[in-house]
Amino acid sequence: ANAANALDNQAWQLEKFIRSLCSLLYEARPHQSIGEVAIHVQSFLGCDAVHFDMPPSANSPWETPNDYLQEEKSILKRSLQCYVYRAFLLKPLALIVDDFVKNVRKNCPSLQDLESIEAHGIANLQQAALDDLANLERFLDSLQTAILEGGMDDFRSITSHPNFLSLRRMFHGKRGEIAWNELVREAVREQVEIEAYVPLRSVVSRWLVNGWRHEDMEAHFKINELRQRPSHYFGVPTMPDGSEIWMSAARILSENVERSTLPCAKLRAIVEAAREIARICESHRGKIVDSESNNPSQELRQLGADQFLPILIYCVVMAKIERPCALCVLLRALCDKVTRIGEVGYYLASFEATVVHVRDFDLTEETEHMKSFLSVNLDAE
Repeated sequence: ANAANALDNQAWQLEKFIRSLCSLLYEARPHQSIGEVAIHVQSFLGCDAVHFDMPPSANSPWETPNDYLQEEKSILKRSLQCYVYRAFLLKPLALIVDDFVKNVRKNCPSLQDLESIEAHGIANLQQAALDDLANLERFLDSLQTAILEGGMDDFRSITSHPNFLSLRRMFHGKRGEIAWNELVREAVREQVEIEAYVPLRSVVSRWLVNGWRHEDMEAHFKINELRQRPSHYFGVPTMPDGSEIWMSAARILSENVERSTLPCAKLRAIVEAAREIARICESHRGKIVDSESNNPSQELRQLGADQFLPILIYCVVMAKIERPCALCVLLRALCDKVTRIGEVGYYLASFEATVVHVRDFDLTEETEHMKSFLSVNLDAE
């Protein structure tokens, strides 16, 4: 345990050093060797192995005007995040974050402490975890509110830059104002999580992994079993030729949820996967057949919860998310409350319902399929 804590502290010190090194671009005059330093830092961080989305060149233009607008929107979001990043370089704000992170890390329970809490019941451990997460959520929310209230004029000034002229129609009118506010809120929240959540992710992970390990072990076991079932087992409609059309949504969950660090990025991936399911239903309307009758599915003309949930369950099972129960707790505890209203909230609730359904799935009726996974004889009295 001491070795693990020492390693965690060393990782935190290294992270602080790299953050300080990267901030020199804004805090100090550029040195003649800054280019060489940047190459070494990027190599150390593994940036050469990361795929960055680049706008198409002149030889590879955007396919549609909407692609261009989405790229412009992405650039605007990064510009807003850059502003928030520079705000966190201000000493008063930097000290507030640093003090909070130090205090949380100092009070983080050891593995022995967690075992002592769990000895009084797993519910006590989960409640202690939720209390700690609630404290972190309040801090994230307070930072987000302060930056939104203090920087709104600057956010509007950034948006009015000539580089974003093509976006003005998108942000025009009442709906446009709502879309702009959502973009600003998303950019601010993402940078707030980078500054305050990332240094504490090991603390959060320790709470979640230990507090919900029994639920995740059960879900993991059932997911492994259900992955062997064909899509029609879940009541999922298919193409007439039997081709698989839902794996693109499963890949989004597998790649973007598992590989993302930030809670807001994980939630965005879930929403993206849900929208992919809706897109597939729309693009294959009239071609998809019912899993039981093998006739064209009439129900998917309007994608309701009764049709959506089985597809999402199938995609979650195929994505094989490592700790789905802990993930649900993380998203419910730390994601922006305002963001969880409306469409995003519906998809998050659907994902949570999917995880609960998988975890509570009754496999006892199919003992023959389960025997390869169990070390005990289910037929024994």
